[in-house]
This record gives sequence, C-alpha cells and structure tokens, in this order.
Amino acid sequence: MPRNTTETSVRICEAIYEAFAKSKYGEILANQVRYARYRPENVLHNHWLQLLGPDVSNLEHLLVSLEDAQKFVSHCNFSLNWQGNSNGFVSFDLDEQFLLFVTAVVHDFAEAIIGDISWDEKTQHDEHRELEHLLHIFSELTMSMEMDLIAKSEIVQVVDILRDKDSKLGQAFSVIEIIRYVKTAIQAWHVSNFPYIHSELHDKLKWLTSNVFGNQISRLLELREKYYAIEMFLRSEQVLISEAFNEMSKDTFFHYHDQVLQGLNEKKFLETKKLWQKAL
Repeated sequence: MPRNTTETSVRICEAIYEAFAKSKYGEILANQVRYARYRPENVLHNHWLQLLGPDVSNLEHLLVSLEDAQKFVSHCNFSLNWQGNSNGFVSFDLDEQFLLFVTAVVHDFAEAIIGDISWDEKTQHDEHRELEHLLHIFSELTMSMEMDLIAKSEIVQVVDILRDKDSKLGQAFSVIEIIRYVKTAIQAWHVSNFPYIHSELHDKLKWLTSNVFGNQISRLLELREKYYAIEMFLRSEQVLISEAFNEMSKDTFFHYHDQVLQGLNEKKFLETKKLWQKAL
C-alpha cells in the first residue's frame, strides 16, 4: 500500500492494531493493566482505567502510543515549518514517520507472552526476549492479514528502532514513551488529590508519580533542545510537574521493599527535582 501521506501511514498502523486486537495475543493484553504494582487489590481493572485513562490498558496503550507518536512528529516538524529548523530541532520525513508509527503500535506485542515488566526492573535479557517474541507475533499477523501492509524489511527496521535507542528513530521513540510515562504520572498525581480517594490508593498513586519523575524527567530535560515536542510538553505541564516535585512526601518512598531502594529512589527524585528547578 503506498504511503505518500501521514494519514495513509496512520490508517495502515490502525489496521495492524485491529489485526492484533482480534488475535489471541490481543485478547490477553485486553485483560491486563499497566502500572499494576501501584494498583491496590480492591481497585478493579475498569476503575483503574477510569482513574488513569486508556494508557493503563495494555491493549489500548498501543493506540495511545500511536496518537502520541503522531503528536510528537507534528510538534517536531512544526519547528521546521515555523523556524526553518534554525535552532537545531530534529524533524522527520514520511518514511521515518511511518516507522515511528508502526513502532508505537507494535512495541508491546510481546507483553502478551512475557507480561508487562516495569522499566526500572527490566533487564537486557528481558528486552532481547521481547524482540524475539515481537518478531514471532508479527510473522503470525502478517500471514493472517489479507493485504500486504508492511514489508519484511520494514519489520526489521522496527526491531532495530527498539534495539538501538541511540539511533535517530530509536531515541525519538524512547522520547515518545517517556512523554507518555510522565503524562500518566501527572494524571496519577492529579487523581491522588481527589477528596474521595481512599488512603492506600492515594499513597500508591503518589508512589507512581515519584517513580516516573525520578526516572524519566531528567532525560526530557537533557533532550529538550533537540526535540521541539519536549519543549512544548514541558511548558504545557510545568505547573503540575512543579507541584508534584514540591509537595511529594518523604513517606512515599517507603513503598519500596527495602531501605536501599528507598534511599536510591528518593535520591534520584530529589536530584531530578533540582534539575527541574534549575531548568525553569
């Protein structure tokens, strides 16, 4: 199928998603939630989605990621159109956009087999297994789809994007993921302050926010001069990010299961807080 517009690329990715969603693997992801370690046992699947949005559904996360990738590319390319790329921001041509969009839709296929492993617990072995299972699932899907939506060479390129986070598209997709982590963490912070939220849920939502902020925001600050999309995102969320950094309780870090992890994560959070305040 020719891909001479962004809209065509998106339609192809939506077709890939639909094929996956109807498969046995899609059915597995539909029954799983993300950020499960932060969810109290008495908070049901649907309630978790109501609180934090479709991104915390393992299946719907793939469509959310596609939307995130579209917005990211649009914002990055806006810098090229508006500023003539004079400030060195990265932009993406149609072929690169397509590969980013496909990566967004397929990157978590393997979680139907190995489960959702948190970024701060994932090992290189886990990542290698994910890529192997992704190729297997992709092979099954392409055999079942009636039209040739994506070439084998493009599947290899998608795997390379996920494997090499220092390449142009590998780094770009990592940024797309990080922005979504932070968006969900901001939502968790916002919800945690609702008056009807019970104490355990309140505390675990703040734990989610602290973990994401301590592990992810420094990377956005490091790359903000490279990607105009980061600059736009951080400006739009500045108030809530600052509020969460300033009001996070020390008790939040007691949720880690040993004192070493408590100290390590509190230190990362406070160091990132300093970087954030310096960047304002």
